[in-house]
Amino acid sequence: MLKLSMRNEKVVGILVVWLIAMITNHLTGGGTFVSAASIKQENLCELPFEPVSLPLTELAGLEYVRMDGEATGFSGGLYPGGSNEPPQKHLNTGLDLAQHIIPLDRDGNPDPQNGQIGLLSLGMSNTAIEFGAFTQLAMEDPQVNSQILFINGALSGATSDRWLNPDSEAWSRLANTVGPSGLQVQVAWVKLTQVQGGDFPQKAQSLQADLVTIVQHLKTNFPNLKIVYLSSRTRSYTTWRGLSPEPVAFETGFAVKWLIEQQINGDPELNFNPDNGDVLAPYLTWGPYLWIDGQNPREDGRVWLQEDLRGDCTHPSESGANKVADMMLEFFLTDPTTHSWFPSNSSSAGLSSSSTLTATETAAVNPTVTPSATNLPTETQPFSTETPGIHAGTDNVNQPVPTIQAVLPSSQSLESTSEIPQQLNERIDPTWLWLLSGGALILGIAVFVVIRRRP
Repeated sequence: MLKLSMRNEKVVGILVVWLIAMITNHLTGGGTFVSAASIKQENLCELPFEPVSLPLTELAGLEYVRMDGEATGFSGGLYPGGSNEPPQKHLNTGLDLAQHIIPLDRDGNPDPQNGQIGLLSLGMSNTAIEFGAFTQLAMEDPQVNSQILFINGALSGATSDRWLNPDSEAWSRLANTVGPSGLQVQVAWVKLTQVQGGDFPQKAQSLQADLVTIVQHLKTNFPNLKIVYLSSRTRSYTTWRGLSPEPVAFETGFAVKWLIEQQINGDPELNFNPDNGDVLAPYLTWGPYLWIDGQNPREDGRVWLQEDLRGDCTHPSESGANKVADMMLEFFLTDPTTHSWFPSNSSSAGLSSSSTLTATETAAVNPTVTPSATNLPTETQPFSTETPGIHAGTDNVNQPVPTIQAVLPSSQSLESTSEIPQQLNERIDPTWLWLLSGGALILGIAVFVVIRRRP
C-alpha cells in the first residue's frame, strides 16, 4: 500500500484542493485557464420554421398577405412601382454625392494621404453584432479601402424610440464612441426596429416616423454625413409575440421602403439638397436587404436557418452574423454609390478642397402605396452600457490592411461588451458543470480516504 509521511500527506492534500479549484475555474470560465475546448457551442434557436412571405425583393408588384391570411393592399419591391432599383434621378444624385466622399482629417478638411472616411453604424444589438462581423470581414479583405474608418455606434437594446430624443443617453454614448472623428463621418448604415408585435401597416408607419426623426438627428450631429444606407430586420423565428417577432420583423422593410419614397417625393423634412431649402437630412437609399424567409431559399440561394439565431430566435448567432457580414461586404463592394470610395482601387481622394457640392434635383415619384406615417407608442427595454466599435488605421489605400483597433470608452474593452458573439461568453452546459465539478470533488475525497487508510 501507499505509504506517505505526514508532510507528504499535506502536500498531496494541497495538490488535490488546487486541482479541484483549477477544474472548477476552467469550467466556469474564470481566470486565465480557459481554452477553446472549454467553450460551449452557442445555444441556438429551436423553434419550428413557419413561412412568412416572399422577400420584398421578390414580392415586387404582388400584394403582401400576412401570415394569418390578411390581405394588406400593399405591394413589394424596395423602391416605388415594385422595383428593386432606385429611380434614375435619385440614383444620379447618390452617384454625385458619392464622388464627394473623400478622406478627411479630424477637422473635416480633405487629406488624401492620411485622412479617413468615417462609416458609422447606428441601431440596436443586432446591428452592433452584424456590423462587428462585417468590420472584421472587411478589414481582412484587400479589396476594401484601408482609409475607411469603421465606427460601430449601435447599442444593445437601443431600439428606435431610444434615438428620438437628441439629448438621450443613446446619442451621448454615440458621441463618446465617435470621439474626435465626428467630422470624418460621411456614411452611415442604419438598421432599427421597434419591439414587440403589432398591426400592419400601423407598426411599420410608426417605425417610419421614428426613422425620419433619427436621420435628421444624424445630419445634425454629423454635418459631413452625405449618404445613409438603410436595412430592415433579419428574419425572426418567433411569431406574433416576442422581442421582435414575425411578421413585424419582415414588415420593417416597408418602413424603410416608405421612408426612402418619402424623400424621393420631395418631403421637406427629408431634404438633402441645399438648392431646395434647408438641409435637414442626408441622402437616403437602401443598403443590403437582409431578410430571408427562413428555409425557403431566396433568389440568390441564401437561406436563414434556426442555427443562424441564438436561443432567443431573434439575435444572430455566429453563423448568422457571418451571413449578414457577407451580404454587407458584397453590397459595399458592388453598389454603384460605393464604387468611388469603398473599394481599395477607388478614386476617393479625387476632389480638391475647393470643390463644391451641387446635388442633382430628384423628381417626385408616385409609389404604389405609401401611407402617411403615424407615431404610435412602443414598449422598450433597457439598453446595455457596452458600446462596441471598431475602426481601421490611417494607412494609405495601397498599403496592407491595418490591424483592427477599438473605438471604445477607456473603461471598456471588446471582451467586456455584450455584443461579442455569444459563444465567447457561454461555457459548458450547467448540468455537465455540476456533474464534472462533483466528480472532481469525489475524486479528491477518495484520494484522502486512501491516504488516511495507509497501513
